Amino acid sequence: FHSLMGRRRSKAQAKPRPIIARRPVTTSGGSRLRHQKKLSSSSSSSLLDEKKKNTKKKKNSSSYSQTTRNKRLIRLHKNVNFAEAVTTICDARARGIAPTTVDCNKLLSAGVRAGLWEDVLAGLQAMRGRTEPIHSSLAPEGTAAAACANITPSVVSYAVTVRVLGAAGQSVRALEVFSWMAQDGVAPDAVAFNAAVSACGTCADAMRLLGEAQAAGLADVVTFNAALATLARGGEVRRAEDLLDAMTARKHAGRAAPAPNAVSFVTLIAALGSAGDADRALALLRRMPAAGLEPSVRAHNAALAALEAADRWRDALVLLGAMARDGVTPDGVSLRTALYACCAKSAGKSEEADADLADAKLNAQERERVQRGVQLLEAIEAGRFTKVPSPDYQMFHVVIQAAGAVGMHDVASAISRRLMASTAIELRAHALVELPSPRGRVELSNGPSGAGAEECERLVRRVRKETQFEHVLSALPYAFAQDASKTDDDKCRSLAFHCEKKALALALHAAGTSRVTLPRIEVNIRMCSDCQAFYAHAATLTGRVLECVEQQSKNTRVFHPVNKL
Repeated sequence: FHSLMGRRRSKAQAKPRPIIARRPVTTSGGSRLRHQKKLSSSSSSSLLDEKKKNTKKKKNSSSYSQTTRNKRLIRLHKNVNFAEAVTTICDARARGIAPTTVDCNKLLSAGVRAGLWEDVLAGLQAMRGRTEPIHSSLAPEGTAAAACANITPSVVSYAVTVRVLGAAGQSVRALEVFSWMAQDGVAPDAVAFNAAVSACGTCADAMRLLGEAQAAGLADVVTFNAALATLARGGEVRRAEDLLDAMTARKHAGRAAPAPNAVSFVTLIAALGSAGDADRALALLRRMPAAGLEPSVRAHNAALAALEAADRWRDALVLLGAMARDGVTPDGVSLRTALYACCAKSAGKSEEADADLADAKLNAQERERVQRGVQLLEAIEAGRFTKVPSPDYQMFHVVIQAAGAVGMHDVASAISRRLMASTAIELRAHALVELPSPRGRVELSNGPSGAGAEECERLVRRVRKETQFEHVLSALPYAFAQDASKTDDDKCRSLAFHCEKKALALALHAAGTSRVTLPRIEVNIRMCSDCQAFYAHAATLTGRVLECVEQQSKNTRVFHPVNKL
């Protein structure tokens, strides 16, 4: 080691370092002034550091500091734990630490995420009008009202409450809360206007609030899109088209308007599809490049849904092929919609009805469209679509149903065997409905038991008795429908307790005879043909516009009352 690295020198042998004389600091001119400033700044910084240390010691000595409470609330807000947020603020108040308006707004936002509109509304009312101490009988401990009492609300407090009321279908209450802002001297901002327009139950209210937002200079593209969605829900498709044209022209009601974005076009394309006008939906899709927007996969999916609703399966396949040429990769919603365009109508028929068709050519056309659906399913199985490596259960299911309905039993059996050998998992259907307290958000599943079963049985019996509704037996799974041991009564009973029907029964039961807007109903899968027919007859029977949101495709099915049942 020493031979390689050299022997280490001793202290005596070490070469002395040269002493470099430092330049003396001059005391004349600007140098002296800079030197004095440097000394004064160093002394002042040391005093500030000492002051910060003393302040930090005082903060650390507190057993329940403001910083600790704020950190806990931020964490609770992100985790959407409304109950723990209420407990945390009430505990802080019991220790003599009053929450800020920001803290209460975080609590209200957690209530929005949890869908607790009544608790959020109670919290805002406590912020507005409660002047009693926290421990009074009017504000019992452990509630949102107790946590938020005596705290001045901000514009965020009102906007959050309007938002949760609109999501729960409480449009009248939402507009009432929005009017409180003027009474309390709080000026609404763009977010508050957007929440109010989205919560509107009528087109007249939406357009009135849009005008107010424009007059205040607060209307942005989100406000206009909310008005477009409200017009679409209300069936005012022509007015929605006029509003989009005004956005394209950048002028509405004599005032400046924002340019439309992709959401604007997708909203109107979906509305045209629900109205059965597929031609105008396709024309709107082609207008997007002229507006400086690239047609997205969501816009194509909305146009595909419009073609499916219009029973134009050939055009749906053409549009699906055009997506790849235009650089838009089809996703699961695209392929599922195209498959339903080919097969859903046939799957909704019975084999006996097809056998009785007098026109043999029509029956051949039905087989042709189902065959095209089979070919598309085989292309998905072969991995020709990058975003969808293999078909899911619903894709297999609709093709099997359609093949069996038109008498192609060999094909249906072969696809059933491929389904059993695949990794596709059956998606258990469940529906969500937001009910008034104390029930709140209810999750429902298929079957004659559980929540909503009794209400559903009464509603189905009434719809069958007072309308011309009959169960669509071909909506049942192919194996169940082919089971000889199952009677027609067994099949009808199986269809009667689908989760969408149970959710509707609970919503109508909660509304009673009042004309309040029904709460939002969501289902995780596509509505079957039997449930669609049931909703259509129930809408006419009750005189209400019924809606059901399909979470998988983000499609909202709207059923309007008609004169003839």
